[in-house]
Amino acid sequence: MGCSSSKSGSPKNFEVLIVSTSAAKMGEHDTGAWSEEICGPYYVFKDSGCHVTVCSVAGGDIPIDAGSLSDQFKTENDTKMIQAGSGPLKGTKALADMKVEDYDIVFFAGGHGTCVDFPTDQVGAVASKAFQAGKVVAAVCHGPMALVNATLADGEPLVKGKKVAVFTDVEEGQVGLTEKVPFLLETKMRDLGAQVQSADPWNDKAVRDGKLITGQNPQSSVSVAKLALSAAGPTKVLIVSTSAAKMGEHETGAWSEEICGPYYVFADKGCEVTVCSVAGGDIPIDAGSLSDQFKTENDKKMIEAGCGPLKGTKALKDVDVTTYDIVFFAGGHGTCVDFPTDEVGAAVSKAFGADKVVAAVCHGPMALVNAKDADGKALVNGKKVACFTDVEEGQVGLTEKVPFLLEAKMKELGATVEAADPWSDKVVKDGKLVTGQNPQSSVSCAQMALTA
Repeated sequence: MGCSSSKSGSPKNFEVLIVSTSAAKMGEHDTGAWSEEICGPYYVFKDSGCHVTVCSVAGGDIPIDAGSLSDQFKTENDTKMIQAGSGPLKGTKALADMKVEDYDIVFFAGGHGTCVDFPTDQVGAVASKAFQAGKVVAAVCHGPMALVNATLADGEPLVKGKKVAVFTDVEEGQVGLTEKVPFLLETKMRDLGAQVQSADPWNDKAVRDGKLITGQNPQSSVSVAKLALSAAGPTKVLIVSTSAAKMGEHETGAWSEEICGPYYVFADKGCEVTVCSVAGGDIPIDAGSLSDQFKTENDKKMIEAGCGPLKGTKALKDVDVTTYDIVFFAGGHGTCVDFPTDEVGAAVSKAFGADKVVAAVCHGPMALVNAKDADGKALVNGKKVACFTDVEEGQVGLTEKVPFLLEAKMKELGATVEAADPWSDKVVKDGKLVTGQNPQSSVSCAQMALTA
């Protein structure tokens, strides 16, 4: 997931890059791009006012699979492109010459030619670069061949843990090419850890997982393009803070860097960021977090800007968490008071159940303590997490003052806690759940949330 959008947020300003295969053969089998998988999306984007560029892996004229223009398969979009002279499909630039970060949507069209030149390090790197830059990455039918070699910053497959739709193994069998493709795409996606969703063969099926949009077959081409448009607006982020200024007699609050670091990560990516707090109003900041020892550049930046986002915040109960793409729970010892509650747990459960990214750093995972999954089990049960460790709690001298040790509580709830050395940056992603160990992990946690 990312935050890139057009300057005004209006579809008419979106820059779209459609990427096609350059392969006219798959072994001895004549193939190419499937016409509707370029032309359908092309006209969806053009008719929405987008500026559309078509490129191909090697550049030059795009080879079109003759079967896609047969009487059985030719669509109105194909006819429209032919009548217009097929200009966008001729003399295209090579993918290597394109700067994908300049586009809001990068759309990989299909056709069996993609089996030859999409599952490569070059194309995978392009998909990775676009996705990590916060762009919408879309692909239809065999277009997801472009995702096979795509990875995230941590080296994990881009599709791991994500919902996708691709040309199914059944459909491959029905067109008689099971033995000619280098591998079955649906099976490959599953091997990479993707959650493949499919409809009956030759039915329209498009799936969105954050900024990743995929479709099953030629019939899904237009739907994928439309879904890509809806995903191309700014990512909405909600940062949730404690409202507790005291933990018993201990003066505390939110830890400044755990709000400010993520805030600027998200804002600098063009996200629409809202800060709320459990009770609403001005957020209490732990004075220690603004001491000379701990104050960060992000803290200074927020102070110099007048701390506006931290003042007069809405109460969590007045915010619909399902309208956000990322819900980020900032830490600070104040969370020990007002995060492990039914109210906050229910907000986490609602966001996670709506397939939103839920992130939390340091003591922020206090918000997960009362969160449940659809079966009523602890949300963290069986999941990998990072949180403020029991060793770190001892080193700050608050073991006897916190209501419970967070690391021990996570383990008690069935989580697998992964920890680095005290005060080292440590972030863990388990599907849509992203957690960080301590203040030093704040920025990394936000960055990871963008790609979850």
